[in-house]
Amino acid sequence: MRQMSLFLALFPLFGTMAQAKPTQRPARTPEIVAPGPNGILDRPLARNGVEGTIKIKKMGQSLFIAELIIPGSKASNATTVCNVAMPGLPLTLRPVSNPAGLVRYQADFKGCPFTLDVLNGAALVSAETCEIQASTCRIDPTGLWGPSATKIDANETFKRERDRERAEAAARSMFSKLLHVIKDPARVREIARDQANFPERRAQICADYDGEQQTGFCSTRISEARAFALSSEFAKAEAEFEATEKEKTAKRAAAAARKKTAQQKKQAAKRSH
Repeated sequence: MRQMSLFLALFPLFGTMAQAKPTQRPARTPEIVAPGPNGILDRPLARNGVEGTIKIKKMGQSLFIAELIIPGSKASNATTVCNVAMPGLPLTLRPVSNPAGLVRYQADFKGCPFTLDVLNGAALVSAETCEIQASTCRIDPTGLWGPSATKIDANETFKRERDRERAEAAARSMFSKLLHVIKDPARVREIARDQANFPERRAQICADYDGEQQTGFCSTRISEARAFALSSEFAKAEAEFEATEKEKTAKRAAAAARKKTAQQKKQAAKRSH
């Protein structure tokens, strides 16, 4: 099934790839601008809209976590829900680079460090391990933190659908353009595999989001994140593509100059005889 998904992801592009010249430069795509942090400031966000709480504030140019309650389950009984109010607050968020194209911050909590990617009115949190020794609660902040279904404007459902459609169209466009500028077959297969698996990955992230079937909030934000990631990947690949083409042009010019010089020397030698 995954091989079929990969084939379907690549199939519409085979004809285009066959027709394109090796050095053909793809048309520029308008830059997709990732959202800034203003949309998540001074408002409570929860994992899946209902679990735990995070409140982010700004002082000067710095962002900090003013409140954080991370959900989890009892170490003795995985079906029992629990929460841990994180100590050490307020905690300044440290800006870090992000290859996925989104504004990213690092939260350096002892025992539970995590990254936070800024989306429109939400944050996508990723953590490798969380080990709070004094707690009997196994916590995990990983997931989409955003508003509950009751705080999401139902009148904007149609707008969110359009936003998701635009994000998906942008992702497909970026994916197609990536295949024109990336020459490494292994990297092409990796990107194609990610693209083919994205719907399943999005469904897993959004499966438990509050009121998702009615609001579509989570799927829209994750689709936008995918578009930002591919846009960032394309910008990097395009820069490498242009650098390679520039180097090839310089080498051709140098070779032509050497050939011309050799011909001139040869003609000069003939005249001297």
